[in-house]
Order: sequence, then C-alpha cells, then structure tokens
Amino acid sequence: MEIEFDLKYSDEALLSRALLLISKNKLNIFVEDTHKEYEYEEIFERLLPEEIKISCIFPTGGKTFLEESYNLFGNSDEYGNCFFIADGDFDLILGKNVIVGDNFLYLRRYNIESYLLHKETTLQFMRPKLRKTYAETKEIVDYDNWINTITPFLERLFALHCLVQMYCPEIKNVARGVERFLDKRGYPNVSMFEAYKKEIIEFIPDLDTKIEQMLLRLKEVYGSELSSFVCGKCYISSLKMFLNSKLTKKISYNDLKAALISSFDISQLNYVKDKLFAYIAS
Repeated sequence: MEIEFDLKYSDEALLSRALLLISKNKLNIFVEDTHKEYEYEEIFERLLPEEIKISCIFPTGGKTFLEESYNLFGNSDEYGNCFFIADGDFDLILGKNVIVGDNFLYLRRYNIESYLLHKETTLQFMRPKLRKTYAETKEIVDYDNWINTITPFLERLFALHCLVQMYCPEIKNVARGVERFLDKRGYPNVSMFEAYKKEIIEFIPDLDTKIEQMLLRLKEVYGSELSSFVCGKCYISSLKMFLNSKLTKKISYNDLKAALISSFDISQLNYVKDKLFAYIAS
C-alpha cells in the first residue's frame, strides 16, 4: 500500500484527494507515521479478523496533522468508518490537550514500536544468521543481559527527555536520536548521557533528583511494562547494534523491525481492537 496522505496541502486539496480514496463501506485508518503503511497493514492483518477489511491507511506526517485530519473526516458519516491512532508520547504527563472520541485512540505506550520487542522472535531471527542451533543462538545472543542493561538506561534517558519537554522544550531532546547515547555494541554510552545532562542542568537545578522523581512519575502514569514510556525505535536501534556486534554480515534496522512486526505479541494491542470494534458497532 503506497498511498501518501500529505496534510501540508490546502484543506480543499486534501478533501478532494481523500474523497477519491476513502470508501464508505470499509475501514479507513489514519496514523502519524509516513511511508509505514505496509507496517500498519501487517499489524492490523494480525490483529483483526478477516471479515474486517481496511480500505486505506493514511499516513498524516505527525500528531498535529493527524488531529487536523480528524477534524476533517472524523465526525461525519459521509466518509464511512474513519479511525485515528496517535502515538502516546508524553502527552499524559505533560497535560496536553487530547481528542476524546469514539474513533480517536492514543496508544498506551510511547509509539507503536514500543510494542514490538520480543525475545523469541529475536532468537528465531538470529538463528539462521549465526548458523547455530537454537540453544547455541540463545547463549550467543544473551538477550536477557542486553534487555536488563539497556532498559534502566533508556528509561532514565527518556525521563530526562520528558523533563526537557516540560521545563525547556526549546532544547533538542527526543529528536537527538538514540545512537549517540549508545556504544558500538548498542550498550549505554554513559559519557554522552552525562554531556546531555550538563546542557540541561542550568535550566533544571538538582537534575539527578528530578530525573529519579520523573522516572517514578512516568511509571505511575504509563505503567512499568517494558518500553511503556520509551520510544520503541530506540530499543530496536540498540538491539540492532547489539546483534550486529555478534555478526559478520550485518543486519539492517528495517529487516529486524520487519521480523519483529511479523511475530510480536499482538495481544498487547487488544485494547486497540476493542475500541475499534466498539466504534464500528456504534
């Protein structure tokens, strides 16, 4: 599915374009990510029963544009069933205004990638690349060591990102990317984290204490499940680097992500399915 939905056009052009694509008889899904329609298509094929057919997946290019598309198409029967999915981000903890609607859903975790991590899929993905048995692959990969090392680091990093968005949002935070905070093996680069803190400390005194307080608050609001308030793309980037440290022929981020999408625990998204079913039935 290669449909591109660009809300940077005028409302009139947007409306004309959508009218050509939207089916009144099927389900239309609006998401933030651009050029990721095929990923959402596969996720929904796994999540939904065969009798529910998706007509189009529209990538809007960000939350602001997603909200604009909801205002255009989300409240009229004229356009059929239109369902909107927004990333969780830090919206709840920052007290941002949110859309409340039967067909508008905010993910309970940071983004869709935050659901993809899956130990068993990772091991199955690596077995033919290592050319080892499953038991040998499990020992070589040592997934548990990686996840137990990277998780507390990424959680503290995102607690810091959240503080920056709260107190000094003009300073670049999540958009810095994650790889600068990782070493070549995908493990924490503590020196880069400390350098980031030095940039921020003049704006947020007693920063270490505030990071720990924010970490507790994030777990209260979003839960303590793996990757609940950490961008899943960061975990996947770290995992890719970690796995590549064990391989001669390197893997790509997209190949690893594709493998995870095909086999992650889809039941984690049952709440999305439940809200979608309730909307369709209304």
